[in-house]
Amino acid sequence: MQKLLSCPVTHSQRILQKLTIMIFPSDFTQSVNTAFETSNDRWITCDWTTDFGALHLNLNGLRSFQLERLAHATCGRESQEWRNAAAWVKRVENDAAEAQSLAQRALDAFQKLDFTVAIDLAERAVQLELAWHSEPIWGLLLDAVRSQSEFERGEML
Repeated sequence: MQKLLSCPVTHSQRILQKLTIMIFPSDFTQSVNTAFETSNDRWITCDWTTDFGALHLNLNGLRSFQLERLAHATCGRESQEWRNAAAWVKRVENDAAEAQSLAQRALDAFQKLDFTVAIDLAERAVQLELAWHSEPIWGLLLDAVRSQSEFERGEML
């Protein structure tokens, strides 16, 4: 990680930063909270156009329970395609839920001033999402956590 200035942070500056965080915690955490709220619940299922299986199904916006109902309402090859689609979308939903859980835990760690854990959890949320999205929704949270963590550690002074 590149520092903006190469001058060392004094002990007094670190104490001032910690006091600022303790006195104005809402100001300090505002960007991280905003990033979480902006991203929260935005990814819950497949949210892109698909051409799934032999029937070229577009699963965009559909939930696995809906696809399971379609599987039950049809028969033969079509039913099997809907079952396969339901299983695939269920994997997407599970990863979305896990990424959201990691992001929530990152926010909780950040609010406890455990920046190393917060960054690690936010990075894990982004990595999980990158399997599905080229531009991860949780990237906003990761950027905010990193920026505020750098500030707290004095790397942006």
